[in-house]
Amino acid sequence: MIIYVCFWVFSILASLFVKRKIDLWVFLFCIFLFVGLRFETGFDWPVYKDIFSRFQESFQVSDVMSIYHTHNQELGFLVFFGALAQILPSYEYVQAIFTVFLLYSFVKLASAIHVSHKALALSLSLFLSFFLLPVAFSTVRQSLAISFFNIALMYYISGRRLPSIVFCLLAILAHTSAIIYVGVLVVNWFVMNNRRVVSAFFLIFAALLFYAALLAVLELNTYFPPAVGSKISYYKDVAISSGLGLKSLALMLFAFLIGLHASMMKGSQPICDNRVTTLRNFIVVFSALAVASGFFTVLRDRIFYELMLLYGIYIATLRVDVKFFVVPVVFSFGLAYQMVFFLSYPSVIVFVPYQNAMLVKLTGNKIDGQKRSQLFMESFKNLYR
Repeated sequence: MIIYVCFWVFSILASLFVKRKIDLWVFLFCIFLFVGLRFETGFDWPVYKDIFSRFQESFQVSDVMSIYHTHNQELGFLVFFGALAQILPSYEYVQAIFTVFLLYSFVKLASAIHVSHKALALSLSLFLSFFLLPVAFSTVRQSLAISFFNIALMYYISGRRLPSIVFCLLAILAHTSAIIYVGVLVVNWFVMNNRRVVSAFFLIFAALLFYAALLAVLELNTYFPPAVGSKISYYKDVAISSGLGLKSLALMLFAFLIGLHASMMKGSQPICDNRVTTLRNFIVVFSALAVASGFFTVLRDRIFYELMLLYGIYIATLRVDVKFFVVPVVFSFGLAYQMVFFLSYPSVIVFVPYQNAMLVKLTGNKIDGQKRSQLFMESFKNLYR
């Protein structure tokens, strides 16, 4: 527990000392050492490690289809994952590469908004204050989809539509939920067209419209392809079992306030061009979707991942006096949210103690990841039985 708190405090404080490009690279390298070299830590690594091992033994069409039907994972991801298994010696290398790609996509997207090195480091720290454990340490496919979408959005903001479309498709191949991300991009492309920041009224209207669409999708679930229909059923089942608790209400309120802030803070940033306008529009739409899907907890979280990433970058564009108020609020709420996630049973089992591949190799410490993972899966099944 203490090591995670130290990491969050370190990331915020270290970001304040980033001034030059070399400082940023050192900062990113420190983030990589902690996140990318994690070892048997997080709640879904055993599944991917097992699939990786199976692909190392045999990577045929029948193997891909077998795992596809067993785990209900995207075929595009499985093919890519299987190809990596033919090249890399162990699954831990995949974790490291995906972490590098996530950091790279974040840097490229923020740079497209002309965010300074110091502000970029702060943006990343704010994002990790929310989603270090559920995104950076877990949700492998979702993390990859987020990375692809970040690159797609970078190209879109830069006016390069064709590569943007390519990376949008790659995001969907990595995780089906990226369809929502791409949908937001399409809405911005054809409806808002970057002319001006959408109003707070649009935020409310979009939330109501998306909620109505969710209800319609649930009713028509049987008409969707099995790969999509199973995802929808999963989101529905988890929503029913978890309910609409205080955490969900707090996240819905926070998402609404983020959208309100992005739509109303005219002239609060020194960077005022179409790129910031586009970023603000994306934030407003993502906020509306997060509010509307508040009851569907898994879907809401997947939307919230990208929302907080974009909002962290947006904060970097604000004036210093505005940052002075906004940053502590966002950081405090993020830590509170992550503490609730961290301490909720059985999640704490797979994050404590933290294990690092480099330290394990250098010190030869005994590892207990397999045992903790088995205990987590048993507790998780009992919780949602």
